[in-house]
Amino acid sequence: MIVLTSLLFVIIMGCEKTDDPNNGGNEGEDHKKYSVMVSCDPSEGGTATGGGTYNEGTSCTVTATAATGYTFVHWTENGEEVSTEPGYSFNVHCDRNLVANFSNSGGGEDPKYYWVNLRANPEEGGSVWGDGRYEEGQSCTIEAAAGDYYTFVNWTDANGNLVSTDFSYTFEVERTCTFVANFSHNSIGGHEYVDLGLPSGLLWAVCNVGAANPEEFGYYFAWGETERKTYYDVASYEYAKGDDLFHPQLTKYCYNSSYGYQGFTDYLTALLPEDDAATANWGEGWRMPSKEEWEELLNHTSLAWITQNGVEGLFCTGSNGYSLFLPPAGFYSEDYLWYAGATLNYHTSSLYKGEVNEPWGDGPDCAWDFGGSSSGGSMATGFRYAGRSVRAVCAKPQ
Repeated sequence: MIVLTSLLFVIIMGCEKTDDPNNGGNEGEDHKKYSVMVSCDPSEGGTATGGGTYNEGTSCTVTATAATGYTFVHWTENGEEVSTEPGYSFNVHCDRNLVANFSNSGGGEDPKYYWVNLRANPEEGGSVWGDGRYEEGQSCTIEAAAGDYYTFVNWTDANGNLVSTDFSYTFEVERTCTFVANFSHNSIGGHEYVDLGLPSGLLWAVCNVGAANPEEFGYYFAWGETERKTYYDVASYEYAKGDDLFHPQLTKYCYNSSYGYQGFTDYLTALLPEDDAATANWGEGWRMPSKEEWEELLNHTSLAWITQNGVEGLFCTGSNGYSLFLPPAGFYSEDYLWYAGATLNYHTSSLYKGEVNEPWGDGPDCAWDFGGSSSGGSMATGFRYAGRSVRAVCAKPQ
């Protein structure tokens, strides 16, 4: 019995849980574990120790030891300097990937090396190139490219001091340094625009007024009206009296007294800001493009009929490589939507002035609009009281 009791005691003692040096001594408590990886650059420059798996919140010390003929420079992570001390201590709260950097110091004759670190501000604003390790005095070129609906602004140093306004900047490396590529979001009032490199410098909205993305049709407006409605005809048109489809009696934007109510004329041939659906719905800075500005888009971009995110439409690519998508929203007559998904019918801000002899509406009862289909785009005229979609434009911000 004495022997059996002693044997049970030994077994029980042998099965007791011992404290893990990385778990704070709390038995049975679950801990998140993180990996600390260490490496050397160059690999022959020395050794790095202290890597491994650690419980969250525990202290870790990584140590760099230079090989003969080398000198420790600093610890970096993702190219960013984190410590200049060979022994670097920190509490573990995430996975780490640390690099011990060494320079060849054999007699002072071998070159020194430094790090060029780059980042984008904001991070989603664009891409940067040229970071890495460089020999002292070596030429380095850093470059930035803006992402969709962003514009490159400038390079600044880590302290925010201006370095260059050119997207490509070349300099001689004399020390470890950090540069920030700053980008601005292409938007006014929360609505994005794209610069197509047009001769006028005009900027075009990315989507239609009332749409949340480039493929949506958005809202429909009668020409000169700023609110959408459910029925589009002469009788409901804000600037007409009566219901004569082919000869309405206009009360605004009329240069021909035979079309004007009781002979009314005002000789206005372009929308005023208060009658511009883009301005009224999106705010100051936005407006509807004129006939001439739609023609500039036609003449200075390459056109292709494509399918984008499941929607067919006209794709306009500028000389600078940026592009614009125009969905075929069709148009409203009375309460019926015609040719949605097949044709483009976009308002301009320009009143039709009788430049050509149309078979219908050859007077101020018509306005210019931009039409198009899979065969391309062109200018056309249409009754002012029909409901069409609106694509807004703006000038370059100063």
